[in-house]
Amino acid sequence: MKKKFEYFLNAIHYCIYIEEVWSNKIIKIIVDKIIGCHSKRYKQKFFLHKNNQKKGVIKTNKDFISDFSIGLSHHLFGYFYSGYSAFISFILLGISDKMFDNINLIYAAILFAFPIGICFIPAYSAVFSKDVFLRYFEIFKKENEQWHRKWIYITIFFCIGSIIVFFSGIIIMSVIGH
Repeated sequence: MKKKFEYFLNAIHYCIYIEEVWSNKIIKIIVDKIIGCHSKRYKQKFFLHKNNQKKGVIKTNKDFISDFSIGLSHHLFGYFYSGYSAFISFILLGISDKMFDNINLIYAAILFAFPIGICFIPAYSAVFSKDVFLRYFEIFKKENEQWHRKWIYITIFFCIGSIIVFFSGIIIMSVIGH
């Protein structure tokens, strides 16, 4: 069961990463066209990362886009995953507001953050702990086009579902609280 959960979350994370790589390439093309590639900075094939200047590591534009996309995919994955646990938080806030009439702001913040934090522990363990996602990324790169198409659809439903559940939680909270 744990392996299936880990596989599922890493596949979602991978598809978000692939979308981010694609988006960043498109944005780079648009920016290059707008700027007209007249700037020496944009014509350079290689550049140094600020973090790696001491090490002297040179990365290509492709590596930069990949690193940048991994960072963005981490955040987006976290946002979409947290949408489901935020639903629980909103319901708890609605119930608390109904029971205690105008709850304290600090208490509300704790009540909101606690379920999200607790629910994120298994996701962190399955995806980010010890860079598990990197091993899965290597496996997923080798998968065929049918696998990629299937998981892209699953990822889209996961993300849309997260948004729907998040806003449903807000609506339910307001209904319960009043």
